[in-house]
Amino acid sequence: MKMKSLALIATWVLAWGAAVPCTYAATVPYRNLKQLVGESAVIVLGTVTGISYETNEKDRQVYTKVRLQQLKAVKGEHHVKSRLAHGITLSFWGGLSRDGTILEVVGMPELRLAHTYLVFLRGGKWTMNPITGWHQGIFQAVSSGAKGSQILLNLNGEVVMGVENDRLLVKALRKERLQPKTEPVGEGGLKIELRQSRQDLEQSANDLKDSIYREDRVAELEKEDEEREREAKGESPSSKREEKQRMLEQMLSGKPMYLAEFIAAIQVIDRRGQQEFSQAYRVYQPEPTPLPKSQKSLSPPSVKPDTPRKDGK
Repeated sequence: MKMKSLALIATWVLAWGAAVPCTYAATVPYRNLKQLVGESAVIVLGTVTGISYETNEKDRQVYTKVRLQQLKAVKGEHHVKSRLAHGITLSFWGGLSRDGTILEVVGMPELRLAHTYLVFLRGGKWTMNPITGWHQGIFQAVSSGAKGSQILLNLNGEVVMGVENDRLLVKALRKERLQPKTEPVGEGGLKIELRQSRQDLEQSANDLKDSIYREDRVAELEKEDEEREREAKGESPSSKREEKQRMLEQMLSGKPMYLAEFIAAIQVIDRRGQQEFSQAYRVYQPEPTPLPKSQKSLSPPSVKPDTPRKDGK
């Protein structure tokens, strides 16, 4: 069967409980970190282990189902406590339907297999997208080299550098130098590494071919084995990983905000701001609310986004 592609070129976006007609391209109001935290019923870290498509029997709309496992709850653990061991499934409107039609919603967040994400799941009812702030409440966690030093990238590929006055400070990462790469590790676990440039990889491969079987490299190989063993025990990071981390900070002209720091900031904001957001945001709805039979599309919000400068001002 020949597939047909139906592109919904930003003709609708779900706006926080209200659909407002608009003839222009869809816009999403900017959400700072305080708003992202306050409007989320659940915040969880997880790795994508499966992607499938399913037609909702109630409204006959197709959804992309994204399976997250190896979960760590940052907020709203009581909502997902029973699911932490087995994983949760996120539903995004659009995807491959049974008749071969592809429903593509432009701007819908796309998660990739084997990648690890920190996701903010919106409180209250939703229909098209469970992520708070449409695309703003999702970050990819990527290892920067040293053990336990994951950094965060938004969906534009920008690195989270910090938080100032509740606004996230981000900085672009040169894609030609470092790119996300997945590889298996441990007992079925998944790990994200930063890939070196092609030139670095080719040089490393040539060095390896020239010297791996030479006797004069035995001591070097044994030293590397010892470093890996110490690192696995949490005793000390390897010199190569420290070098990767230094290179990353040099490229960014500063120290990025690491995952542990980001989670700590989220939890502080959540404790301080619990009374500022309504009870509706604390209700967790794992499945989408079907569209009424008389309504098969949603209009975008007319509110223009408050786009902040990257320096946070």
